[in-house]
Amino acid sequence: MDSIHALSWFQVENLLLNNVNFLLLDLRVKKSRQDEPINFFKKALSVDESEVLTKVRELLPHVAHPVLLICDNGKQSALKAEELNSMGFLNVYFFLGGYEVLKQEAL
Repeated sequence: MDSIHALSWFQVENLLLNNVNFLLLDLRVKKSRQDEPINFFKKALSVDESEVLTKVRELLPHVAHPVLLICDNGKQSALKAEELNSMGFLNVYFFLGGYEVLKQEAL
């Protein structure tokens, strides 16, 4: 089962512009989330890395519902995307390069 997808800012922007319904989880460390909130991701849920699996199981009605993860540099969100996929979630995405790339490309 390989349903993990790395998305560029352009791809994420298209999801937002087309009002695609997805669960967005901000995995950045707490200090980063407080210092630099992702304002244009109004529906982003800030969660600690250790809470991701529990939060997704709690919030998603179906394993096919899209999930988008973002972290500081893309590494943790990629790892969590793999974990979610191994648990049976079918549409798992992570932001390639994380918030560091997002700051350069979008903000």
